[in-house]
Formats: sequence, C-alpha cells, structure tokens
Amino acid sequence: MYYYNGDVYEGEWSSDMRDGQGTYTFSSGAYYKGEWKKDMKDGKGIFDWGDGNRYEGEWKENQKSGNGTFNYATGDKYTGEWRNDKQHGRGIYVFEDGNVYEGPYVEGLRTGEGIFKFKNGDKYLGNFEDGDQNGHGVFTWSNGSVYVGEWKNNRQHGKGKFTSSNGDVYEGGWVDGQMEGEGVLRQADGAKYKGQFKAGQKEGRGIQEDKEGKRYEGIFKAGEFVGR
Repeated sequence: MYYYNGDVYEGEWSSDMRDGQGTYTFSSGAYYKGEWKKDMKDGKGIFDWGDGNRYEGEWKENQKSGNGTFNYATGDKYTGEWRNDKQHGRGIYVFEDGNVYEGPYVEGLRTGEGIFKFKNGDKYLGNFEDGDQNGHGVFTWSNGSVYVGEWKNNRQHGKGKFTSSNGDVYEGGWVDGQMEGEGVLRQADGAKYKGQFKAGQKEGRGIQEDKEGKRYEGIFKAGEFVGR
C-alpha cells in the first residue's frame, strides 16, 4: 500500500485496516515492523527511527507497553517494562559513559528502591524519587567510604552517618551534601567533637577533645576553637 505522503505499508489487512504482521516504512526512512491490530501497532514489533534510536519489544495501541529494549542514538540503552510510551516498572538503564541503573520506574522516572552503579566503582543503593536520589539510601565510594542516611536531589540532606576510608566517622545533620547542624565527629586518631557544624566545618557551639584528652568547650569558627 502506497500513501500520498510517500509512506509504504506491506503486510496483512483485515476489514480495510492493518491487522496481523506488517511493515510500515515512512518517507523519512523510519519504519515499524511487527504486529498490528485495528490499524495500530499492537503486539511485538520493532520501530527504527533511522537516526540511531531503535525500540524492539511490545506495543499496545500504538504505544510502547510491556517489555522492550530501547537503544538510544546517544549510546544509552534501556531494557525493561514500559507503559504508555514511558519506562514504567522494573528496568535496567545502561548509560553510554558506563554508569548503570537497575530498579523501578514510574512514568519515565527512576522511582522507588533501586541501585545506581557508577563507572568509577561508586555505588548508591536506596530510594529514588522523580529520577533523583531522594529519601533513605546508602552510598559506597570506591575508596571504601560509606554514607548511610537521608538524601535530597542527589545530595546528603537530613540525618546521616558518614564513615571515611581513613577511619573518621561523622554522625548528624547534613544540608545540601555537607555536614550542617548538630553532629558528632570521631576521628581515627581518637579526637572527638560534638556540637554544631556549618558548610562542612565545625561552626558554632561545641565540645572538642583532642587525642591527648585536652578539652575545648565554647565557640568554633571555620573549624577552629575561638573561645568561650
């Protein structure tokens, strides 16, 4: 079947509608090859846009729905569940740069309990919302450092515990990826600080004991004790 706009359909028909197996080639060079039902892509099929984007999987009423694999022109690849033309359900997304996400999607966005593995060996295991690390999660760096706690927009935010690969441990408040609010810092050499933090440093009122047991109680600024 040849159309006035240059498109071509070759395949099965029923009641003057594309129905069964068939291939529809657009004048642009893009094509769909697979199952049809009542003039719509429905069942298993391949859609190739001709620009590097290609989907192979299940369709429902002209939309990607069910299980399928999308190879993106960017080099990214998604394999998993779809609904209404969007990733929906569980899937694996492999980025061109080597990063990998495995977990649930809702309406095209990472949402729920998933794992994100970075090419450099870092790993996040925890909750996602609207595509970002939001809620409770565990981030493990390739050097052995670990953060366990709350996240907001891919940054530590709320309450959390950070254990550094050098043995230092901080437990307390976080704001936008930095230690902030009330917290306790225990250093590997035995020193300890309990008090207020701001922008990743001791800032405000606190108590510090150095490794020799000397105690400082009062006001700290930019990480240094400034007096009572």
